[in-house]
Parts: sequence; C-alpha cells; structure tokens
Amino acid sequence: MIETAFLVARECAELLLVVWSLHACLVGARRTDLLVHLRTGTAVGVVAGLALVAVLVLGNLSPRADALLAIVLGLGVLFMAGAMLSSRTTIDGHVAGWFHDALDGRASPAMVFGFAALAAWRESAEVGVFIYASAPHLSALDIAGGVILGLALMLTVALAFRTLGARVPLLALYHLSSLLLCLIAIQLTLEGLGGLLASYPSLAGSWVARLLSPEGEAFGWLCALLMLGPLLVVARRWWTQAAPKA
Repeated sequence: MIETAFLVARECAELLLVVWSLHACLVGARRTDLLVHLRTGTAVGVVAGLALVAVLVLGNLSPRADALLAIVLGLGVLFMAGAMLSSRTTIDGHVAGWFHDALDGRASPAMVFGFAALAAWRESAEVGVFIYASAPHLSALDIAGGVILGLALMLTVALAFRTLGARVPLLALYHLSSLLLCLIAIQLTLEGLGGLLASYPSLAGSWVARLLSPEGEAFGWLCALLMLGPLLVVARRWWTQAAPKA
C-alpha cells in the first residue's frame, strides 16, 4: 500500500509541477486567455490515461504480454528518473523554453492544450500501469488504500504550496523521490524479465529465472547493485555542488 501511495503522490506531484510551471509561463507572458486550454488539456489527458488503464485491465493480457509491458514501462521510467537526477535544469525552465517563442502564434491554444494533455496522460497512465503491474502482489484493499493515501498526501502538499513562490521545497522533494522511483522501476523491470523467462518452459527453471524471481534471496541484492548507478549520479551531483568555486 505504501508503494502505491508513493507512486500516486509522486506522479501527481510531477504533474502539479508541470501545470504550475506552465501556468506561471502563461501569466508571465500575459496570456491568461490560454489558461482555459491548460485546464481543459489537463482534464482530457487524465481521462485518456485512465482509459488506457481500463483497456489494459479489461483486455485480459497474456502473462507474456504483461511481462513485456512491465519491462518497457520499467525501463522507460528508469530512463526518465535517471535523466531527472542528472539534469541541472528545473521543470519550470523546461516548460518556459518550449513555450517562450510559441505563445504569440496562432497555434498557441493548441500548443498549450496538447502539452497539458500529453503531460496529464503520461502521468495518469504511468500511475495506472504501475498499479496494474503490481496488482498480482497486492490485494484490492491495499491498492485502494494506497491510492487514497497518495491522493490525500498530494492534496496536503498542494494546499501547503498554493503559491508558486513556495514551490522550491516541493521541487527538492521531487528530485529526492526520483531515487525511490528508480528503485521501483528497477524492481518492475527485473520482475518483468523474470515473468518473461517463466513464460518459456525451457527457461523457467534456469538460474537466471531464479535470480530474477522476487521470492529469491538474490533478488534484493540485485536491485541494490543496480541502484548503485542512480546513487552515484546523486553523489556526484552533490559533490559538484558542494565543491568550492575556483
């Protein structure tokens, strides 16, 4: 339940930061007329993401397809989390760079709507697919409790940081949470690889399949070993920032 709550809170925080940053960009450019497209795009993206999750759940995918989905999602999230850890730019700067030169064009409403919809779709779909992938290991009560707890945590954070000027601690917390997201993505990828091997009878009993089994003793050590990469990225970044300027 705690893992589900963390995922919901973390992805909602990312979406909140993107929306806040775009809102600040529009207000700063005196294009408040485009805020309605920001709200509409965000709502459409969330609905589309939930629709994708519904298709996956109702589609009754085969175990092999489930495993492939877990691998693709785990690697994709690991890449994004790793890029976030190593990046020196903020989400606000990223959003502002995309829209600075496009707000005066005729396509600006579609740009705002499309960007907000894509961001909302990605975050909501990511949460849903993560929960779907972990569903075999969790009860329905654990999933529901995790979602409610995560939304409550995110609502508390949103109320605490209502003004854009107070979003710096939230951004710092978001960066730190990327490490936990890396760990979850590594676990999901390894479980997907293990499930894929288990779908082939000739490979189900191999030492690699046993190594990738979450029930095995070596699984935790393998996750810890792979986490050294993200931890080294963070350590290097902190060391560089703490080093005295020449």
